[in-house]
Amino acid sequence: MMARTQATKPEAQAPVMPPISVPPLRVRAIESVDVPDLPHSKSPQFSSHANHSNPMLPLGLLQDIAKEVMTWQTQLKTVHDAVQALYDEGPIVNAWLEAVNESERQSLGADGKGVDGKSVELTMAGRYCVCGLDKTGQVWRKLCPPDQLPLVSLAIARHQKLRLLLNQKESIDRRLQQLAQTLTVLRGRLRA
Repeated sequence: MMARTQATKPEAQAPVMPPISVPPLRVRAIESVDVPDLPHSKSPQFSSHANHSNPMLPLGLLQDIAKEVMTWQTQLKTVHDAVQALYDEGPIVNAWLEAVNESERQSLGADGKGVDGKSVELTMAGRYCVCGLDKTGQVWRKLCPPDQLPLVSLAIARHQKLRLLLNQKESIDRRLQQLAQTLTVLRGRLRA
C-alpha cells in the first residue's frame, strides 16, 4: 500500500498569486501658487570658434616652424658654400691699406722690405703699406709693392666678405639654438 500512495502523489506546483489590482493615480489640480520674483538669467551665448580647441592649430604652427628651420638650413648651406668659394678664390688677409709718405717710409725700416720680403721702391703709384694687428693687439705695417697692390686689395676684400658671411652664420646659429632651447622647454612642459 505504501508504494501506491507514493505513486499517486501529484507533483509539487508553484503557488499561484492572485492578480494585483492597483487603483489609478489621481491627480488633482493645484491651486494658484505665488511664485517668488527671481532675477532672470540670460542664457549664455557661445560662439563656435572661441570655445573649442582647434587641434589643427598646433600642427599648423609646427609646420610653420619646420619651414622656417628648413629655410635657415638652406641659408647655412649657402653661407658655407660662399665661404668655401672665398677660400678657393685666393688668399684672405685680415688687414688694411694705408698711404705712406716719405717720412713714414723711413720709420718702416731702412731695408725698405715689402710684404713679400723683397726691396720696394716707393714710386708715386705705390706709396701704400699693409697694416694689421698681431696677436697682442699691436699694429704691424709692411710696405706693399705696387705690383702686389691689386692682389692685397682683393685679399682684404675677401676678408671683409668672410666677416659678413661669418656674422650671418652666427645669426642663423643663434636663432637655431634659441629655437632648440624653446622647443626643449616646451616638450618638458608637455610631458609634465
